[in-house]
Amino acid sequence: MLFYTHIAFAILLGLYVIDFIPITDITLFFSSLIVFTLVPDIDQTKSIIGKRLKPLSGILSFFGHRGFTHSVLFVVLVYLILSHFSMLIAFAAVLAILSHLILDALTPKGIMPLYPLKYKIKGPFRTNSIIEKMVFIVICAMIIAKFSFP
Repeated sequence: MLFYTHIAFAILLGLYVIDFIPITDITLFFSSLIVFTLVPDIDQTKSIIGKRLKPLSGILSFFGHRGFTHSVLFVVLVYLILSHFSMLIAFAAVLAILSHLILDALTPKGIMPLYPLKYKIKGPFRTNSIIEKMVFIVICAMIIAKFSFP
């Protein structure tokens, strides 16, 4: 999926999560969601985040796109690191990365959630297809509806 679909989906999930979990700093929470939903694609040197963090992106590309950074192991590692600094950011990062994994699991390339095991989850929706654009529009409509009918 494209970056804007990932961002929209993370925001949508965040809007529903804040109804159930007290978030102390909404701005920090949603900023973290937006940034961390892009983080799994750091394993691709031509991605938005990969271009900005080339040395790290180059190293992580060794694992292949949608390998380590698209796994539960990566989610746990990010949480363990960030929880030492901020539980709010750690929670937002986990939610954002999981939202990214969910969307990428819906594509034919899929993800390997149990990396390094070769087990794969994949779906029918091609990246940058008319279906993805429709999914993006539906997600945006759901965001608007959430604001309109809290």
